Amino acid sequence: MVQSSWANAKDLGYEAVGDLLFQNIFEAAPSTLQMFSFGAHNDYRSTEGYKNHTVKVASTLSTAVENLQNLGELAPILKSLGADHVPRGVLKEHYPVVMGAVLKTLKAGLGEAFTPVVKKAWKVVLDIVQETMISDHYENNELT
Repeated sequence: MVQSSWANAKDLGYEAVGDLLFQNIFEAAPSTLQMFSFGAHNDYRSTEGYKNHTVKVASTLSTAVENLQNLGELAPILKSLGADHVPRGVLKEHYPVVMGAVLKTLKAGLGEAFTPVVKKAWKVVLDIVQETMISDHYENNELT
């Protein structure tokens, strides 16, 4: 269900999906914009740095979704990705913001196809992604 709904969402293109995802993140947590080098620009959405980053994140999400049957291979990648974000100032409190933004992005991109059952399936997957990325990278791994 997650993979088939993602196939429909990614048909919108990584740039469009990534842009919508980051707009949802920045709407939910405006201070996170300043965590990025492109955040210093008033017209950050037109910068190459922003475009490249949003496409990279959407592409990475796509890879994760496409490899859900290979959790043994996917888990170390997600754990490493989480570790890479710690020195960049990403806090464990940012994860629910991002996961919520993914759900909001999917709802906007899929419309009526984003049924309660599809949303529930995505929540299960995103909880696993979140827990794996947080892993043991923080002193207290519990989300408040």
